[in-house]
Amino acid sequence: STRYTQEINLSCERKYGDIARKKTGETTDSQAKLEAKMRRDMVEPVDVTTLTLAALPSPFPKPEESPEKQLAASKAQSQAGIAQSQAAVTRISGCTAQMTGLRLTLMADKMQAKLAGGMSLNAQQRKDMEADVAALRAAGAQGLAAPPAVDPKSPYRFMTWLSNEENMEIATQYGTQSQALMSKCTQN
Repeated sequence: STRYTQEINLSCERKYGDIARKKTGETTDSQAKLEAKMRRDMVEPVDVTTLTLAALPSPFPKPEESPEKQLAASKAQSQAGIAQSQAAVTRISGCTAQMTGLRLTLMADKMQAKLAGGMSLNAQQRKDMEADVAALRAAGAQGLAAPPAVDPKSPYRFMTWLSNEENMEIATQYGTQSQALMSKCTQN
């Protein structure tokens, strides 16, 4: 097909191609060069009966492979994938468990700094705040999500010692430190 198209193009060039010629049948140098280039670029036709042909490999299972073997291989692959997924989930769960008490520890640190900074409190308030700091530290060390209530009448008293800005600082610290912990934990 390619060779046939090239021959047609060459015959058209000989007949109609050069607008610079004065008489019919006359060929200019530029036309002669173009036709020579077209002859040189012609592909040689190939007789397809001379080509060695082989069948392509089939994407379908070979008849000698039994469906049972295929099913067993598929199950093995599936179970290996499930085992890998479970290992990854276990590892990530272990990493997140290490971060559970981090927020409480950061809160205890911030409250301890306020106490050490000379916060003006009466004796009872100081005692209450120190009790809340101790509860936060203990809960953080145990990996709890929240400390046990020190004062049953006010179970969330530990949250009242810090301002919104201080809580935002803790949230920022928690984000940075938990990301670093997770990265370190999952890379090991």
